[in-house]
Parts: sequence; structure tokens; C-alpha cells
Amino acid sequence: LLRGAAYPHRNELRDVDEIGYLKGSLALAEGLPPGYGAAPAGPNTWLGWAIALGRAGRLLVQPTGKNADAPLAVRPFMAIDRVLFEQYRDLTGLRNLWIISQLLLTALAIVAAFQWGKIQAGIMGGWVCGGWFAFSPLFVQGSVMAWPYPTAWAFGLLALWSAAAAPTRWRRIGILFGLAVASRVEMLLLAPVIVWTLWDRQLPIRQLLRGALVSAGWTIIAALLAAPWLVTGLLGNLRAIFAVRFGPNPMGPTTLAG
Repeated sequence: LLRGAAYPHRNELRDVDEIGYLKGSLALAEGLPPGYGAAPAGPNTWLGWAIALGRAGRLLVQPTGKNADAPLAVRPFMAIDRVLFEQYRDLTGLRNLWIISQLLLTALAIVAAFQWGKIQAGIMGGWVCGGWFAFSPLFVQGSVMAWPYPTAWAFGLLALWSAAAAPTRWRRIGILFGLAVASRVEMLLLAPVIVWTLWDRQLPIRQLLRGALVSAGWTIIAALLAAPWLVTGLLGNLRAIFAVRFGPNPMGPTTLAG
């Protein structure tokens, strides 16, 4: 209900970064890397890419207007060109798709947060963790925006739940965590919590170390498959991340006193 009440109006823009993230899917459909390389938003970007190519494919199979009169050899180019033009002109449909898919994913993440908290600290721990993710203003507001943050946290919480409920499913843990990292690189900071969760399951140390290496391998594979543009501009991405996180504020002092 909270997320439904916070759903944006058709032409409402809550953050300028939304446009950049949405255009990343269209850039990928053009064969270009998304503009926000340091903030990969991999799963969301591929979803928008798939929808754009799906619409182009439908226009190719069922051409209308000038596409129907064009030679067959050029119809694929005309179809993707028309779809991209329409999407760039109005990003509303792409944003609605992003938000709806993110709402479904975050709903599952609320369950994951509850289950992880319940396993770790009993029923009260479950209500605290689930309630935190369900009602925190950051997640309520973020889940109805074209932002990758809620998606990243959703996959991270699913990885935590998997680590607590099925600690020997190393591949599943690694893939879920890799998708979280492919959404936001700073989700790597969640790795110690996953390791602690696995340690708390009291697995033999040798099995834990071997499983952690397997999960780490699958994390790398999943992250690079979901956001390969992380590697193509690795040095530039690292520079951007460190500049934003640790560099001086380019907007100057943020205190009221200046």
C-alpha cells in the first residue's frame, strides 16, 4: 500500500539519474555500453533491452506503415530504429516496466529479509528485518523510481536468506550475490555479512572455505555476465566510484553554515 501510494505520476521525475538509467537499456539495444558504467544496474538494464528488442521483433514480424513497404533486407534496421526513437521520445513505458518489476522483486525481498532475521534471531528478528525493508523510507521511495538500489538490496537479501536457509547451495548464493553486485558495485560490502551467516551455520571450516571459494567464483561469473560493461571501462569506473565515495563534494559544503 505504501509503495502504491508513492507511485509516481506519468510525467513526474524524482531524480535526474532516472533518465540516465533508463537510457542505458536503449544504448545497449544500439550496441553501446550504458552511460552509467560505475553504477551498472545490470538486471534492470537487460530487462529494458529485452523489451526494446521484443518490440522491434514484433514490428519486424507484423510491420506497419513505412516498415511494411520497405525491402525485407532493411526492415530489421527500420524496426529497431523506430522502436528506439519512440522509446527515447517517451521513457514512461520503460520506467513503468522498471518500477513494476522492481516492486515484484522487492516484495520477494521482504519475505527474504523476514526469513533471514527469523533464522538468525527468532520471530522478533524476522519482524524487525522484514519491517525494516518493508517500511524504510529509502526502500519505499526507491522501489518506485528507476533506481537500481532496491534491486541490488533485493538480490543481496535473497543471497542472505539462501546462505541462512541452505548454506551448502554455494552456486545459488554466488549467483544471487553476483546479481546484487551487478546492480550496484558497493553491494560487495555485504559479503562479510554473508560470510558471517555461513559461519553461524557451524559448518566444518574446510567445507566453509571450499564453499566460499565456489560462491565467490559464481559471484564473479554472474556479475560479469549481468554487467559486462563493468570490465570494459574498469579503470574509469573505479576512478568514478572512489571520486564519488571518498573525494571532495563538487557542490561544496553541505552544512547550513556553509
